[in-house]
Amino acid sequence: MKVQYDYDGYPRLINFSVEESSNGFLCIPNTTKDIEKLNDIVSISSNKNVIENGLKKHIEERVNLPILVDNRYTGDGYNLKIRMDILIKEL
Repeated sequence: MKVQYDYDGYPRLINFSVEESSNGFLCIPNTTKDIEKLNDIVSISSNKNVIENGLKKHIEERVNLPILVDNRYTGDGYNLKIRMDILIKEL
């Protein structure tokens, strides 16, 4: 999955692999270059959750369902969850 972030005045694409996790799905940067770009974005942003917010926005636009960021996840990458209560109401 490619997600666009704007920094240094230019749009930058970050490549993530997406894997199923026990309580949602995990987005992991594909390469060390992607990790370096993410570190650059975080270092110049006043929003400490800029990466998570970008992933959330991108995925919500694609699946048309609200997404939650798992702030308790401490491993590599970013863990996100689909709002199951909203999904069930839609069914």
